[in-house]
This record gives sequence, C-alpha cells and structure tokens, in this order.
Amino acid sequence: MLLINCKNYTNMSDNDTRNFVRGAHEVSRNSGTEIVISPPQHLLKWLTGLGINIMAQHVDTASPGSSTGHITPELLKNSGIYGTIINHSEHRIPPDDIKKTIHTLKELKMVSVVCTQSVDETIMCARMRPDYVAIEPPELIGTGKSISTQQPTLIRDARSGMNKLDTHTRLLCGAGIVNGRDVSAALRLGASGVLVASGVVKVDEPLQVLEELADVFVHQPEEK
Repeated sequence: MLLINCKNYTNMSDNDTRNFVRGAHEVSRNSGTEIVISPPQHLLKWLTGLGINIMAQHVDTASPGSSTGHITPELLKNSGIYGTIINHSEHRIPPDDIKKTIHTLKELKMVSVVCTQSVDETIMCARMRPDYVAIEPPELIGTGKSISTQQPTLIRDARSGMNKLDTHTRLLCGAGIVNGRDVSAALRLGASGVLVASGVVKVDEPLQVLEELADVFVHQPEEK
C-alpha cells in the first residue's frame, strides 16, 4: 500500500486535491500499485467514486446519534470511505480507544491503519490485529530524512517482532520518505508499504513524485 496523508495542508485547493485524486487513480491503474488517499476530513465524501480508496485521517469512538461534532465509523462507512488512520502522531489517542476503534472497523469491514512511534508500540498495537501498523518516528516527520535510511533498525526490528505474533497485520512505515530510494529501502527492510505526506503533497509536481514511488512497488515486490 502507498498511503498518502494530505493532512490539512493548504497548498492544494479543494479542486487541486480532487484533480490529484484523479491523477493518483491513473498512476495506480498504470502501475498496478495500491494507492490510498487520506484527504482533509471535509473532503472525504466529495472524493469517493474517483477510482481511489479514500481513507479518513481520524475517527472517534463515539456512536451514531447524539454525538455532536464527532466523526463516527458508521457514517464514514455509509459515505463509502475505505477506512481510517488511527493514532497519528499529530492526533494520538489512548490504547483502549485504539483497540475499540479497530474492533468497530472490523465489524464494519473497514481498513484500519494504526500509527506508532516505536518498536514496542508497534508490537503492542499489532496484537490488537489492525490491518496495518505504520511506524513513524515523530522526529523525522516532515524533515525529508527518511526512516528507511536514518533509522532502518526500527523497521527491521518491528518486522521481526511482528513475525512472532499470530496476526495478519501488515507493516507500513513513514516519516521523511520523499523518493523511490526511500521506498525501496523500506520494502527491503520488511515493510509492506509506506505512509507519505509532505514528500508528495507539498512538492511542485506531486503526481510525478507519486509515479516514482509507485514504480518501486512494480519492480520490487512487497514483503508478504
């Protein structure tokens, strides 16, 4: 999986983001790489139906009904949303809420991507059986210094620890990934994909960078 977190950056207008999603669909179709886009929350429903799976950046543990201001998994499901990022370093939640959210998403047949900051946290969250865990050391986020080159042992040790668990959870990694070399290194170290934000969203030619990243998946099969 190549997961693009658009965060709440303002360099793209709403229409720019829509065009980016359309372009990402072409990149995905041409390369055969699974690309998932996580746009600003207000654009979620607007971007469904464009050929790319759309993922929320966060979801709350609240239930439908009298839960003013909360984003509920059930409403996301009804809007055609693929799944959600959970516990991103910019929106951390308690472990009990992580577990509850994963359980709810499983019941709804939605995809869960739990972000973690360390090997120990990765293994702890993998035991909760989300679809993916994404290890991201916060000190590298947005720096252009990739986890796969700056802290490769985090990926290797997280993969090793997860291999000892009875779980089908897959490993992603993120933080500082900006080019194909970073992705290639991540896959060699045992990741099944990457989580990217500013390295794609804030560049002058985002689709050109996306093509470079997707091309790596074609020529270097991901770990199973």
